[in-house]
Amino acid sequence: MSRALMVAAIAPLLCFAQGCGFDLEFKPASQPPITTVVSPTSIKITEGIAMSVTVLDGTEPIDLNTQVTFSPASPILAFKPTSRPEKFVIFGISPGKTTVKVLVDGDEDSSIPAEVLPQ
Repeated sequence: MSRALMVAAIAPLLCFAQGCGFDLEFKPASQPPITTVVSPTSIKITEGIAMSVTVLDGTEPIDLNTQVTFSPASPILAFKPTSRPEKFVIFGISPGKTTVKVLVDGDEDSSIPAEVLPQ
């Protein structure tokens, strides 16, 4: 078996054992209003509402050396970091729809459709 073929065969197993990639999850700091949804696949928040969330890698806290940032395509909502790298406050600024780019250590990890609902 060639060395390249062996590496190609073993790499997925090592990735599985070590945990490759980033498995984005959110945990709300408090019970959100019923219309609020913050998940890896959808964000819905009402205009004028702020919600604190903890960013997780799957079910585990993110590594303190991991830098996660959120970049909305439109300024209808904002993500403000806190003094703790895993905690953010999400603000609904004005009604509309946008997409939020998720960057992990500077690399684009995913994008989340987002909607800010009117009051």
